[in-house]
Amino acid sequence: MIETENIESKFHSLINKKVWNDFCEDLKEVDDVYVIGNGGSWAIATHGANDNFKMTSNKRFFSLDSQSFITAAANDWGYDNVFLSWLERMNKNGDIFNGRSMILGVSSSGNSENIAKCLKWGSDNKVKTALITGRASEKLKSHPNLNTREVVLDVDYYHNAEILSLWLFYEMVHVVGNECPEIRRKDQPGKKKQTTKKIRKHSYPDETVNIGIDFDGVIHRCSKGFYDGTIYDSPVDGSLEAVKEISKKHNIVVYTAKAKPDRPLVNGKTGQELVWEWLENNGFGEYVSEVTSEKPRAAFYIDDKAYRFENWKDTMDFLSKESE
Repeated sequence: MIETENIESKFHSLINKKVWNDFCEDLKEVDDVYVIGNGGSWAIATHGANDNFKMTSNKRFFSLDSQSFITAAANDWGYDNVFLSWLERMNKNGDIFNGRSMILGVSSSGNSENIAKCLKWGSDNKVKTALITGRASEKLKSHPNLNTREVVLDVDYYHNAEILSLWLFYEMVHVVGNECPEIRRKDQPGKKKQTTKKIRKHSYPDETVNIGIDFDGVIHRCSKGFYDGTIYDSPVDGSLEAVKEISKKHNIVVYTAKAKPDRPLVNGKTGQELVWEWLENNGFGEYVSEVTSEKPRAAFYIDDKAYRFENWKDTMDFLSKESE
């Protein structure tokens, strides 16, 4: 059996990191993304670029797909210059140096010379640059002045780097306000479309489909509080049935302080890994889309410590009574 390195947990942990959030902010600001990679990463780059070009209505993704150009460029200028020569020609009319473009490299090792050259070229010309890499890049360390966002997957195997990289391309679809389509058969309508209300101005589509559910006290009984840091208790009565039913119409995002990145490891695992492990072991895993330490965008929140805000007078009256 192949080693999967618990990549689902790694994915959920990664998209909550600052470097990914910074990358997402850059992505929102650009119109065009030029994606490059070698070997299996080239396949991921072209696949991801194609699907983002198709699924996003407000971005254009480009990749070098011409085998004729690749072989000609490698023959004439060397393989280390294949992608750079392509980008230079794509920039013939200043289309990349327009302040609205990004160069995105995909690499398992992070050390491909032909990708590093492109990131340096872009950075030197004030183009936003980013690298999705299985391991921290030694090559980028030799160019300390680059403005490249380095998204490190922290995996040991090529297949896991490629899977996680492709997942991140689909996450980009959602980041810029679009949705990945479901697989449906014409004779089987499948799940109902996940919409609950009209989206607020300047908000995101996931605010209409997500339901945020607190973990401790709502799903996990947590009868002894923090205790020894493990997730030791059984599910709250009725929680599995409720989560299963809610998931038919909504994406379920579980939020918990246990998933905070500064929480110490318990038995060698992060809090987020422990939560996912407990969810899987207790039958919740297939119904939960995400585990986060932050308040998620959602239509509603289910929390055992929640107070429904209506106005400040009632809120202060409530707090005054609670503190007596």
